[in-house]
Amino acid sequence: MIRQLFLGTAACLALAAPAWAINKCTGPDGKVSFQDAPCAGAGKGEKIEVRLSSSGIGTAAAAPAAATPASGASAAAPAAGAASAPAAATAPLARKEGAFGETWRRKTDLEQRLIREARGTLNTHQQRCTAEQRERAARRTQARTNTAVATSEQALASEMQAATAACEMRSRELQANVDALEKELKELSKK
Repeated sequence: MIRQLFLGTAACLALAAPAWAINKCTGPDGKVSFQDAPCAGAGKGEKIEVRLSSSGIGTAAAAPAAATPASGASAAAPAAGAASAPAAATAPLARKEGAFGETWRRKTDLEQRLIREARGTLNTHQQRCTAEQRERAARRTQARTNTAVATSEQALASEMQAATAACEMRSRELQANVDALEKELKELSKK
C-alpha cells in the first residue's frame, strides 16, 4: 500500500513539473535581455516557457510576446509590431558565436601552433636540402680529383640539378601553406 502511494505521488510530481516564464526582450538598439517581467518599451519580445523534463534538463518553448507601446505611440503601432513578430519567430535565427567559439579556436590554433609548425616544416626542409646539396657537392669534388670517375661527375651534376629543382618546388609549396595560414589569421583578426 505504501509502495503504491509512493509511486502515485512520484508520478503526480513528475507530471506537474514546475514551469517558469522568462521573457526575452530585444531593445531598439538590438541588445537582448532576459527578465521575469514582460518586455516594456518599443522593443520586441517573446515569452519563453521553461519546464523541467523528467531527465532534469529544462526544455524551452518560445512564444512571441506582445511588445507594449512606448508612451505617446499610436494604436496602429502595436498592430504592426504584432504582425511582424510571428514572421520574425518563424525565420531561422543566425547562431551567434560565443566568446570561445570556432573562430576563436581557429585563430588561437593558428597563432599558437599551426603557423609555427608550418614555418618549422619549411625550415627543416630547407636545412635538409642544403645538407643534401653539400653532400652532393663534396661527392662531385671528390669525383673531379679521381679521373677514372669523370662520367660520375656528370651524373652527380644532373642529380644535383634535379634535387635542387625538387627542393625548390617543395619549398614553394610549404611557403604557400605558411602564407595561406598567415592570411587566414589576418582575416580572423579583422573580425
